[in-house]
Amino acid sequence: MDNIVQHVDDEYNEAKQDSYQQPEKLSDNLGRTVFFDSNNLPQVECYYHKGYYISNMCRAPQCIIPLCPLCIHLHSKEHVNEGTYPVFESLEVLLNQASDHVNNELKKFTNSYYDIKKHVNTFEVHADKTIKKIREIKKRIQDVVEQFFNGLENEVSHKQKKNVNNQERDAKHLLQMIEDRWRSMKQMLTTFQSSDCLTALIPYFTTTFQEDNHVYYKKIGEYINAFPTVSSEVHIDQHRASELSVFLSSIIRVQHTSIPDFIGIHQLPTTNVTESTKISSFQSSSLQGSRIKEPLRVTIPEKQTQFETFDQRRSPIQDVRAQRSPPPNSQSMFPYPIHASMHQYPSQHHLPPQHYLPPQHHRF
Repeated sequence: MDNIVQHVDDEYNEAKQDSYQQPEKLSDNLGRTVFFDSNNLPQVECYYHKGYYISNMCRAPQCIIPLCPLCIHLHSKEHVNEGTYPVFESLEVLLNQASDHVNNELKKFTNSYYDIKKHVNTFEVHADKTIKKIREIKKRIQDVVEQFFNGLENEVSHKQKKNVNNQERDAKHLLQMIEDRWRSMKQMLTTFQSSDCLTALIPYFTTTFQEDNHVYYKKIGEYINAFPTVSSEVHIDQHRASELSVFLSSIIRVQHTSIPDFIGIHQLPTTNVTESTKISSFQSSSLQGSRIKEPLRVTIPEKQTQFETFDQRRSPIQDVRAQRSPPPNSQSMFPYPIHASMHQYPSQHHLPPQHYLPPQHHRF
């Protein structure tokens, strides 16, 4: 199984050798692995029309419904009855669109994961640098202030340990959530390539997937910007060094900047992208087509046949189960009507004319 750590740990370990360099972006090793076309498009059998396969979806705001060629005809009538217009798009186009977008999101999460790990390393190095500087001062005046510097070391160690512990604790939770959501988006891409593609494609369009990702990006930015470059600074007055025995406490100071608890990590959306919150516009639908709630049957047809002629499509269908869906590489599709105003078609016997769309706009 792919793991985000495998993609970033090597570069993280190399970067740790020189922590003061600006973090570089990850190389693009998560490029597109598949492009959906007629040869690899998943075949999902229509729940209502046996032998027909999902070829399109209606992208009207109130719909987001998977449709086979027969469903397109019925769903067009539903839009006519509702006085609305359908927005049909092929499953191939939608899967490619969703795959491209999720791939880009994966790259962003990978880079964010790497940036956080780089930040953890940089913070620890600055903490060690502060301790080292204190020890250098201590060495010059060790005979006089051995006990005093021991006290400073303990103070700095305590402060830095607390800051590092808080930072590492929050970083651990944030990195885990990023990794979990990264895996979930990776699984979504894998599902797009299977016969269960609709179980991931529909949540992609009907949930707050993108908005949730922006919440992650915002929290990641807040986390990275929450910590100063150097959390402690050491000040020494060289001219008064001879008075250390008397004024030691006044000439050497350690200024601390505490790191607040980063509890906002727990307010991030779920790491499972298919369980994101439903977008309000998809909570309900007035169209009959929204009745599709049960799982779709998935089969591989034994024999693929061409669509019937246009006249045959217009005739009543006596036995839907005896008919087959078109092969994936067919260039024709059942058209959807261009709706006129509702008062021109008082009944279903006076539907608007049907027109074919150019084949290049819809590939199956």
